[in-house]
Order: sequence, then C-alpha cells, then structure tokens
Amino acid sequence: MDHRLHVGTGTDRCLGRRSACRRLFQPGAAGDGAARRRRLAPVQAFPFSSGSSHAQWAIIGARCPDAGENIATRYLLVPRHEIEIIDDWHVLGLRATGSRTLLLRDVFVAEHCTVALRDLYDGTTPGARVHPDYDLLCAPRGFLVPFSLAPVGFSPGRRALAVTAETLRTRLSRGMRRMADSEVVQLQLGEAGAAIEVGTLVLHARREESMAILRSGRAILDDDILRNRRDITFALHEVRRGVGAWSRSPVPGRCTAPIRCRCWRATCRRS
Repeated sequence: MDHRLHVGTGTDRCLGRRSACRRLFQPGAAGDGAARRRRLAPVQAFPFSSGSSHAQWAIIGARCPDAGENIATRYLLVPRHEIEIIDDWHVLGLRATGSRTLLLRDVFVAEHCTVALRDLYDGTTPGARVHPDYDLLCAPRGFLVPFSLAPVGFSPGRRALAVTAETLRTRLSRGMRRMADSEVVQLQLGEAGAAIEVGTLVLHARREESMAILRSGRAILDDDILRNRRDITFALHEVRRGVGAWSRSPVPGRCTAPIRCRCWRATCRRS
C-alpha cells in the first residue's frame, strides 16, 4: 500500500467528519469524548511516506479489526507529535519527495479519525454523508482517476516538449544548419507532440464527462469506473510514449537532456 502524507491540513474524504475537521482546523480541539479508539500494533513502520518532513498530520494506511473483529484496511489520521520519522530516504533521485519511514509506537486513533478503504471504493465515506451536496465526495474512488495523481504526469511531458522546441530554434547542427529546420527533428517533435496532445485531450474529455455524471445525480456504474480507469491509463501511456520518443534520442542534444530525463522519470512514476 502506498502510505502518503498530506502536508499541512489533509483534505482526504475521511476528514469529512465534523469532529475530525475540528481537530485539523482548531489546534488543541478534542474529538468526541466517548469516541471509540483503534490501537495499532505496538511498533509499526510505514515506509515511502512522501512529504513527511513538512506535514502536521499523517494519513496512514493500516490493517485494523472492525466491530466484528474482521481485519480490514483503513486510513488513519495521526498527528505529527505521535510519529517518529526515520531519515532513511537516501537516494540518487527523488530526494525532494522526502519519502521517509514513519515509526508509530503504541498509537491509538479515534474512530472519527479513520475511514475504511472499502468506503472509499464504494463512495460511502462519512464525509459523503456529512456533505451530500459535494459531488466528488460521493463518488467511488475508482471513478475519480481523472482528478487524482494521474494528471500530474501530463505536465512534465508538456513542459519538456515546450522547452525542447524553444531550445532548438537557435541551436545549430555542425555549426551550419539550424536543428529546427531539420526534417528529422520536426518529425520527432511532431510525433511526440501528437502523442502528448492525444493523452491530454482524453484526460480533459473524461474529466468533463465525469463531472457531468456527478452533477446529473445518476448512479455511478461499474462501467463508468472501468471506462475512466481504462482511458486514463491509455492517456498516460500516450504521454509516456511521446516523452520517450525523444528523451532517448540524441537528436535534441545535450542542452535539453537533463530536462528531458527528469520529465521522463516524472511521467513514468505516474504511469
């Protein structure tokens, strides 16, 4: 499971409970006095927690027993002062993500600061019940693919294409010919731009259609969820193909290689 941190005040749908929101937005505020509490294992580590150095709260994914003692996956809201951060993120790339390990010792979490993963999948979270007019809160998690992490992969691809095209306007090949005038370069950039544009158009189309479905109030079908996941996967594949078309090519040259490589890695991480 991907254990991520929400920097500052988290905005996950499990925080729709009013008691959880009070704890987030009113420092020192207590939750419900008689709230049921969940206890984690005596010592539990959660690796790859991005943004942990700057977060005030952590949203932890853990396996917890429910009322019937059945084990289910839940997201837990845990304050920073109850967490020990292990500085073990020593990598050649991605250093800025700060994806360190979180160590929790004998932590108890109030019921109103948790949400079941199944409720997120089904669109039946407590936040959806508190805010019935907030369309996105009432949607199953899989339906929200066009709004989540996937779109982040599109920006690096478009940025790399723009930087490369601008750089090639003035660069010369063998000191004689502008590379922008080369048919080979034009073909490579054209293919890359077309793939990235196709992916972007699919993303925008699915986002608009998804919002139209939510506003209509009709039930979200399994086919709607599968369509969004299928099409966004295809869109990301197209962006990745476009970036890869010239990120591994020597034609654009060394001047844009660092930018192209960074964008290629960023796009691959979202694929």
